[in-house]
Amino acid sequence: MVVKPIVNKIDTFDPSLGYTFSFTYNGNQSRSNRLIITDNDTNTIVYDNTVITMRPEQSLPIPNVLETNKQYSAQFQSVDSNGDASPLSDKAYFYCLKTPAFAFANPVEKIENSSYEFTVLYQQDEGELLKEYEFILWSRGGSEKINTSGVLYAPNGTDTVSYKFSALDNNSIYYIQAVGTTVHGMAVDTGKVQILVSYLKPAQYSTFYAENDAPNGIIKYFTNNVVIPYNGAETFEFNDGSIMLSEKKIYYDSGFQLTGDFCIKIKGTGFDVNGDSLFMASNDTDTLSLRCIDGENETLRFVLTATNSAASYVLVSSAIAADISDIFTVVISRKNNLYDIRVYTENAVSAITSREA
Repeated sequence: MVVKPIVNKIDTFDPSLGYTFSFTYNGNQSRSNRLIITDNDTNTIVYDNTVITMRPEQSLPIPNVLETNKQYSAQFQSVDSNGDASPLSDKAYFYCLKTPAFAFANPVEKIENSSYEFTVLYQQDEGELLKEYEFILWSRGGSEKINTSGVLYAPNGTDTVSYKFSALDNNSIYYIQAVGTTVHGMAVDTGKVQILVSYLKPAQYSTFYAENDAPNGIIKYFTNNVVIPYNGAETFEFNDGSIMLSEKKIYYDSGFQLTGDFCIKIKGTGFDVNGDSLFMASNDTDTLSLRCIDGENETLRFVLTATNSAASYVLVSSAIAADISDIFTVVISRKNNLYDIRVYTENAVSAITSREA
C-alpha cells in the first residue's frame, strides 16, 4: 500500500549549518526518498534530491542553495521496495535565519559576592526577535540543575536580558547558562560557562522581596527565611521575644538537613546544666544535640553530640569562665566535614573545638 508521507516539524535554522529533514511514513518499507524544497515567495523549486536509504530522512548538504531571512516549504516522496512511489506529502513551511548572537556580556570567571546579576546580549542580523529565555545555574561539573529563573518572556525589541542569582556559596564552582527561543522558534544557547564564587563577606540582600510576574499579571513575594516547625511535646512561655526553656528542650525534626555545610546560632541564658537544651533530627540517623555542663573552677562547657549512619561525634568546648545567668551565644557549624562549636559571652570566648564528621 502506497501512502502519503507526513513531514515532521521543521525548526527555524541557519542554512550555513545544514539541516536534517525527516518524515513519518506508514506504508511499505521505504527504499529511497525524494526531498523537494520550494521558495515560498516565488513558488520556485530550489532543491530536488533523491537518496537511496531506508531511513525516513534526508540531510541538506553544506553549502546549499537556501538563503537566510526567507521562508520555504518542504515535501517528501517515498519509494518502496517494489518501486512504487508515494504521493508527495503536504507542504511543511519553515524559516531560514542567520544564527543569532547570544552570549554573556563581560563574562566573569570569578564572582566576589554572594549574589550576582548575569546579563546576556542578543542580536540577530535580520531583525528576528527574542521571544523567551531562561537562566540556569548548574552545580560543579554542570550535571545538576541548582536554580533557574524559570521561562521569562522577552520585551519586544530587547537586546539584553538579565537575572540575579542570590545566596551563592562561598568557595564554590558553578556553571551559568542562558537558553532561549526566537519568535520563529530558533533555539539560542550561551552554553555552560564556569564561574568561581569567592568572597570575604556575603552581599546583604533583603529577607523579603517582590518580583513582578507580568505575563501572569501577578506579583510574587519571596523570603530568604524558612520556618522550621517545632515537633516536641513541651509547651513554652515567651518573654520579650525569648523562649523560656526551664528544664525543657527544643525539638526539631523537619524542614532542614544535617548534611553538607551549615551553621546554627543559639542565644540564651539560664541553660539547664547537664540537660539537653536542643535536639535536631533530619532523618532516622542524622541528629544533633546540645547541652551545658559544669566545668572546673566555676567554669562551664558546652557539649555537642552529632550522629550519622556511620558514627557518633562528641565535641566539648573549652572551659569558659561565666555564670549560668550570663547571656551565651553558641555557634555550631559544619564545613568540609568538620564540626565546630564556639561559645561567646559579653566577657569571654571559648576556644574553638572542631572534629571531622
